[in-house]
Amino acid sequence: MRERGDDDQMPTICIINEKNIRRIETGARVHQYELAVALSALLKKNKLGIVFLSHKSLVKSEFKKQVPTLEFGGRPAFVQLARKLVASFHQIDLLYAREENVITTMLAMLFRRPMVVEANGLRYEEYSLQHGGLLARLVRACLFIEDGMIFRTASAVVAVTPYLAKAIVENHNVDITRTHFIPNGVDCAKFTPRIPPLDRSALGARPTDRLVLFAGSFQVWHGVLSFVSVAKRLGPMKNSVRFLLVGSGPMLRELIDTANKSGLKRAFVRVGPIEHEKMPALINAVDLCLFTPNPSSYIRRIGLCSIKVLEYLASGKPVLCFRVPGLDDILREGGGFLVDPGDVRGLAEHMTRLLRNPEELRTVGLAARQIACTHYDWKILAPKVVSVAVHASRTKPNLRLRYLLASPVLLSIRLLLLFLSRDTYSRTWVFREFSRDSI
Repeated sequence: MRERGDDDQMPTICIINEKNIRRIETGARVHQYELAVALSALLKKNKLGIVFLSHKSLVKSEFKKQVPTLEFGGRPAFVQLARKLVASFHQIDLLYAREENVITTMLAMLFRRPMVVEANGLRYEEYSLQHGGLLARLVRACLFIEDGMIFRTASAVVAVTPYLAKAIVENHNVDITRTHFIPNGVDCAKFTPRIPPLDRSALGARPTDRLVLFAGSFQVWHGVLSFVSVAKRLGPMKNSVRFLLVGSGPMLRELIDTANKSGLKRAFVRVGPIEHEKMPALINAVDLCLFTPNPSSYIRRIGLCSIKVLEYLASGKPVLCFRVPGLDDILREGGGFLVDPGDVRGLAEHMTRLLRNPEELRTVGLAARQIACTHYDWKILAPKVVSVAVHASRTKPNLRLRYLLASPVLLSIRLLLLFLSRDTYSRTWVFREFSRDSI
């Protein structure tokens, strides 16, 4: 551990995220694992120090061999997380929080450590998209105030799209010089066409079937019901194209029911959630991938930088998407095709043409791989994160006493509102978080 104030050496970064304490393997956690591994690869070259904070049940031994890890256990998990941070602050020069985390922000202010916050969206807007009613509006207000305090307290804010960076500056009066755009990344050594593909028969597909993949959490804004409309317009290929549905979520059941009512039961294969380690082989088993987000005013404002889309591209698979900010930036140089939101006929035409033309499918796939490896590989993006972190570590931490006092009050009010809400997921989350059960 270096002496604080030695400007000739790199800081020791602690990567922390609230999703480190959940059982479910989310894209957010996978993303930060990959970021931590990429940053640790710079250790020998740049004398960079890094530690990764996570619940002991979630970190695999292979990861711990690559990245120094601080582990905690027990419940309430947020309290245990805070205790571990308090005990470890003498090792830490800077906190890197992927997504807004009020606990981390409070500790950063309390121990006077600079903090970098990575934003993938606006929590209060995303909550409003999924919940309605008076209590939901009050929760949104709490999240809005919390996020404003977090962004203004941070020494630097990293946004995954330039549109999100602009929204954070405008919504929360954040200094534009402390706001940076660094997109999500992908491990191009892990997601590569060289990985042996999964056996198609294990997916219930015939040798002559053409496979189209969607993987995700099946949220309302994913627009998955449009898949049925696309399937109806495939013409003679309708009987040979199968849509693989990987993951689970609120819209999956409605999608399956809609497909069954439309006489397309065989066209949709419900794969369910799979381990992220198996995703490269699964992606390599399909012909192309699909992503059709609903272009809500929120999506149009902040843009999207989908990790899944980057994984598809790195695997050399063409991607068909609705045109929304962020995705059109990713696919501007090729690697797939964009159509206007709702243009299911256009999607079907592109899909039919690609599946009938193996040479074009291969050419677009090669372009997809090139885009991912040139612009979105962690080997390229990690140095940019290091640059932001080093600069932030040399700035004076933003200690705002009123924020430090208000943060626990806001957090308590929000948790109470979540528990009082009719949203089953929120109530279950609050109960489990503060129960005595082990994780």
